[in-house]
Amino acid sequence: SISVVASAVNTRWLAQGLERFVLIGVADVVGASAQLVVAFLLGNDPGSLVAAGLALSAAPLTTAIVLLIGTSHRHLLVPRLGRGAVTLFRTALPLGIAALAIQLYSNADTVVLAVVNGAEQAGWYSAASRVVMAALALPVAANAVVLPMLARMLGRRSPGVRPLLASTTQVLLFASVLFALICTFRADAIVQLLYGDAFAPAADPLRLLSWVLVTASANAPFAAT
Repeated sequence: SISVVASAVNTRWLAQGLERFVLIGVADVVGASAQLVVAFLLGNDPGSLVAAGLALSAAPLTTAIVLLIGTSHRHLLVPRLGRGAVTLFRTALPLGIAALAIQLYSNADTVVLAVVNGAEQAGWYSAASRVVMAALALPVAANAVVLPMLARMLGRRSPGVRPLLASTTQVLLFASVLFALICTFRADAIVQLLYGDAFAPAADPLRLLSWVLVTASANAPFAAT
């Protein structure tokens, strides 16, 4: 419940619209650091669900607080419910549905695999997916940066929209294909380095999942439009 409240008051969208990217980065680093500190302090009781919940809630709560403190234009946070708000919600509804669908297929796979094939194989799959999820930070970050830039350029009818989309896509595709090729041919070494011998079977799902980054990178710049 703490994480839900923290997500609701998170002003990342406002900082992103104001192009306060340094603030977003600082907030994320502070949030991750807070989570590590809480996990370390509560590490003496590894079996406590309360301790685990506090550790998981520390990052979103701290991030939300830092963004609230650092965001200027706080008058924009005052809700204004009118005809424009209804139109905005109606326009954003497809994006909301897409976000829910993404959360579903991003998290249901491990649960389904555990039910069908057991916890051990789900653990190997989850280990591989963690590597890919970390790499997905690249297209997500690109989307967060490109979105306000495109909004400003489209508002000014700037001719630089297409070149920006093309250059961003090219960079992301190059990086993602390189990542996928490395994972395809060196998955065993990557898994050995990150997890050790016990997770050696995670190399096979890593080879397949790594190509998800290519499709996500090809879509990220255009998702901003």
